[in-house]
Amino acid sequence: MSEQQTYKQVRDVVVRIRDAHQRLRDALEESRSRASDSRSRHMLESLRQEEQELQSSLAKQLKNGDSQKVLDTWLQYTPDAELFETLEQIDFRPEMSAEEVVACKQKFDEDLTALLRQLKEATATPSVEEFFGSLLEEIETRIGQASWKLREFQGDEDPPEPAH
Repeated sequence: MSEQQTYKQVRDVVVRIRDAHQRLRDALEESRSRASDSRSRHMLESLRQEEQELQSSLAKQLKNGDSQKVLDTWLQYTPDAELFETLEQIDFRPEMSAEEVVACKQKFDEDLTALLRQLKEATATPSVEEFFGSLLEEIETRIGQASWKLREFQGDEDPPEPAH
């Protein structure tokens, strides 16, 4: 694989990340709808909601007037093939257990945080470094919260159905 560098605007990177979260959210919804037990459905719904919130947060970043200058900044874009290859390799099959689905999502989260860390460290522009650092911090916080929720699900016998 060649290490060809390309130039992208910060906005383009955020759009790709947002779109990847949309695809992951859709896959979680599909798996949730096929889950046979309430614990798995509830756990997958919680993860899907988390993806929805993160996707909404990214969309707000794109519309935030204060972020426009940062979003318009050009940067030497490091290849993100690993992140998107991981996402494409996530094969949600009907026979997968909720634990297997969660493992796939965790791999995606690991690759995303590695990408954001790489982008943050590679930039020479302080405002862009701060932007990616803030995004990385938000995602790591959400991952931590999701981990706690998963532990709760694994400890519960029969979690309550989500309120609508």
